Amino acid sequence: MKDDPLFHILREIENPDGTVDMEFEITDEFIEHYKKVTGKKRATRKGVQEFLLKVIEDSTANES
Repeated sequence: MKDDPLFHILREIENPDGTVDMEFEITDEFIEHYKKVTGKKRATRKGVQEFLLKVIEDSTANES
């Protein structure tokens, strides 16, 4: 496996309510990983967003 990340965070925007919006760039390898992990045949915007959110939430929960 390559050392390159499967996605990049392009920018983070802090909202007045304390939440953060993030803009990502994902690789073809990420799409293939997403389809393999989820069992889906296609990668939709909504599905990838939900998947990334879960990965981030799980990652930050493990840091606590």
